[in-house]
Amino acid sequence: MIDTVGCGVGEQRLGQKAWCYGAQSYRPFGTAAEYCVVPDALAVRLPDNADTRLLEQAACLGIAGITGYRVLFADGR
Repeated sequence: MIDTVGCGVGEQRLGQKAWCYGAQSYRPFGTAAEYCVVPDALAVRLPDNADTRLLEQAACLGIAGITGYRVLFADGR
């Protein structure tokens, strides 16, 4: 859930459920931290009615999801 926003990010993001990625890159604790800071574009909004199971699963997908994507698409066909 988005607890606070920085300059240039609309306050409508406050309280939104979100999945973030890229939090591990050049940051001290990554997505395993209780709180992390990412650019607005890396905090993807989840449905307002998302249940707890989805939020727990989404919290674990950053590294695995991006790694899988890169394995399939990073080197072209």
